[in-house]
Amino acid sequence: MYCRKGKRSRLCYWSVGDENSSSSPNQKGFDRFYGYLDQKNAHSYYPQYLVSDNQKEILNKKKYSHDLIIDEAFKFIKKNKDKPFFAYLPITLPHAKYHMPKKYYQQFEGKFGKGKVAKTCEVYAGMMTLVDKNIGDLFKLLKDLNIDDKTVVFLTTDNGASKSPCLKFFNSTGAYKGLKRQLHEGGIKVPLIAHYPAKIKANTTSNLRSGFQDLMPTFCSLAGVTPPKNINGISMLPEMFGNPADQKIHKYLYWEFEGDRAIIFDSGWKLLDLRINKRRKRDKNSIELYNLNTDPTEQKNLAKYFPEKLIKGFNLMDKAHVYNSRYKLNDE
Repeated sequence: MYCRKGKRSRLCYWSVGDENSSSSPNQKGFDRFYGYLDQKNAHSYYPQYLVSDNQKEILNKKKYSHDLIIDEAFKFIKKNKDKPFFAYLPITLPHAKYHMPKKYYQQFEGKFGKGKVAKTCEVYAGMMTLVDKNIGDLFKLLKDLNIDDKTVVFLTTDNGASKSPCLKFFNSTGAYKGLKRQLHEGGIKVPLIAHYPAKIKANTTSNLRSGFQDLMPTFCSLAGVTPPKNINGISMLPEMFGNPADQKIHKYLYWEFEGDRAIIFDSGWKLLDLRINKRRKRDKNSIELYNLNTDPTEQKNLAKYFPEKLIKGFNLMDKAHVYNSRYKLNDE
């Protein structure tokens, strides 16, 4: 984060630099860090260690990491309640592996049938219930500290549902097709909930198309500081505060992953360029075009009907793409 006003903390998951490296969170502007720095280590909720401000805290696989991280987050908020603070809390629940203390999922035992899949669903339900409780505890804490009316809370997730054993049982993607690591709406469309009673009207919704790149300029606007130049994000504050006429919009939103590309442009048209991919058992290229305004679940491919949209979409894709020798497209 560049927009600095007050203390900043990141609690949980980093994965872009080890402790004491130039890319560790404490070297990137965060005053406090507690959690995982290593992605492999983060795939266990009973890790060998967590990292606390560049120092390893040895756990010997005996403590449930999620509880420790939540506790540290709440300590940080209590400590900084009398001054501006920024707390980034990217918890790992409900990511695999599906294990947690029995006390958190015992209420679901036997409710999903028998067998391994049923047991996984019990734990998954326990994970989501615990997340819900943690969020409730967070709001209670803010209220108890008398800062709930001046604290902005954002809740979102980084991608759509993964291919877990419980995917169909919980209907995780609803009517949308696509999963995590895929560029259909089920893989990239996620909720964003914002809570700020003083400025955001309760029970309102927005159709503004945005991405994670918009969070930093939004936070900067809230903090009253100027965001860095030459970034892709747009502040969402006008939309959030009920002034849609003042809201800037993106000319396009662009994604690429493992050779696949997708772009949303022209107020709701979406073009997907899906490449040959052995990992996904796809043996031919596929071009798909949808109008998300009339077909939000991407059921009718309009690619053969609107050649002018294909030309414009591919030109915008080429403009947005940045060459990287480690992440080449198939034709590079």
